[in-house]
Amino acid sequence: MAKTSEMTEESTALHTNHDKHLCEMVRKRNMADAAQAAKDARFICHICGRAAANGDNLCEPVRIP
Repeated sequence: MAKTSEMTEESTALHTNHDKHLCEMVRKRNMADAAQAAKDARFICHICGRAAANGDNLCEPVRIP
């Protein structure tokens, strides 16, 4: 699973405020913040499929219709 780790590190380098994204919160095991960000989700990440209320908490947000 080295690819997943490499992809995460690569994604971190490409995004600003990546520490606010759900993928990074979960990677760091910050589950309380991840749960809060996911509550009442209106967006889904095109990359990982995670859902969040605010698109700013995702790497590549797509609005849920």
